[in-house]
Amino acid sequence: MLKRILAIIPYILFAFSAVLLILSAKGWQYDFEEGAIVKTGILDLYTTPRGAEVTLDDEIIGSTPTRATGLKPADYQLIINKPGYQTWEKTITIRPELVTKIDYPILFPEQPQITNIYTNPFDELLIDQSKSYLLAIEYQPNLVSLDLVNPKGNVLLNLEIEPNPNYTIDSFQISPNTKYMILNLSPVITTEPSWPEDIEPTATNTEFEQNLDPDQPSTSEEFQNPIPLALVIEIDPRQNNLVWLTESEYPYALDYLQNPLWHSADSLLVFDDEDQLFIFNLTDLLADQKATLAVESIPIQTILPSGFFQKTQLIYLKPTLDDNYEIWSLNTADGSEKKLGQSEIADPSNYWISPDKQSILFATDSGYQLLTHLDSSKQSIQQLDLPEYDFAGWSNKSDYLLFLNNQQSIMIIDQNNQKTVGTLQIPSDQTILSTCFHPDDHHLFMMIASQKDPDGIVNHSIFVTEQDGSNLTLLATNAVSYTH
Repeated sequence: MLKRILAIIPYILFAFSAVLLILSAKGWQYDFEEGAIVKTGILDLYTTPRGAEVTLDDEIIGSTPTRATGLKPADYQLIINKPGYQTWEKTITIRPELVTKIDYPILFPEQPQITNIYTNPFDELLIDQSKSYLLAIEYQPNLVSLDLVNPKGNVLLNLEIEPNPNYTIDSFQISPNTKYMILNLSPVITTEPSWPEDIEPTATNTEFEQNLDPDQPSTSEEFQNPIPLALVIEIDPRQNNLVWLTESEYPYALDYLQNPLWHSADSLLVFDDEDQLFIFNLTDLLADQKATLAVESIPIQTILPSGFFQKTQLIYLKPTLDDNYEIWSLNTADGSEKKLGQSEIADPSNYWISPDKQSILFATDSGYQLLTHLDSSKQSIQQLDLPEYDFAGWSNKSDYLLFLNNQQSIMIIDQNNQKTVGTLQIPSDQTILSTCFHPDDHHLFMMIASQKDPDGIVNHSIFVTEQDGSNLTLLATNAVSYTH
């Protein structure tokens, strides 16, 4: 009998081990503390950079990238360390029979390296709408020097123009083929006339007019504010052709040069006061009328063709009888129109287009309206109730919207489900000067200013944080002279 029992013990152990192996493969594990078989989970962890030490509830489990299996469902304290980098930590939840994948941790250096990519002197720095180019402006006594700079710090264009005290450089745009730069100049608004020292201003300007030289312009002409200007510049290292556009010559073009609706690599869509649509060619500065839109229509964006047989489409808002707006598309080649979806927009005061051009956020009197899936059957519009928040920008992949409240708190909303995915509140003695998404869309950069110290100095710091406000990390403080 004993021999028989001893003979079958290996088979019993083998069967038991096989059962445990099968259960383990399916995510089950025997818990000796509870005396029962429990479901387990898996953790897959990736970091940038690789090779960081991973600690899970005070137990080192390896270096990234790593996989931890057989984890009981629970909350764990995850800590990631790497020499020369700031520590990353967060509470994570392991769920039964699921793989928890964490691939977003970025370990930032303890002493980040700051590199000067542009060292020429400048007084003002502008960034274009695509956030791809910088315009460095230096004001000198007899000229204004302009450098067009790419993100790597390379100067694509150096230009010198005569200064004009009646104008300020307001913004600039680069054509899709990077052949042209449009420089927008806004007039300096004169709120009060500059009276001669020997004339006292009175209720009327009769005495002033009588003392004017007959050959000098009249009072109304003397104090008339200048009209807007635009400068079209051909970006060519060999020659920079400059063309000034004035309102008297191009009355329909100037407003649309502020926020160009590109029709092609070197042409724009512009409208006159009668809602007539023109294609304005930057090569010869000629306009070709193409169509007429409904009165009070609002052009939103253009979708440039991606194939040979495709044509440029204009997306615009057409007014309805009940003072709302519908989304329409116009083919600029033949003038044909098509209604996009059934959504209606309240009278918008402003709007922001997502980078993928499939969503638009509208600011209205009642708050924000978010239009998604612009040109598909899934088009929808949602009301966002954020009365105290200002829109601060889209994420790079168009999934998230960033809002800022009184420069004190940040809110991030997932546009796919209109849910808040993260908030961050800073101390009352600090101010968020600017913020933007990291290229991975999971992190945020912030420039924060603290209140003046006893010497009157304001401390500027650059922080990075994750969407949910965790792992707030200081990158630099007063290391450079910041321009924002």
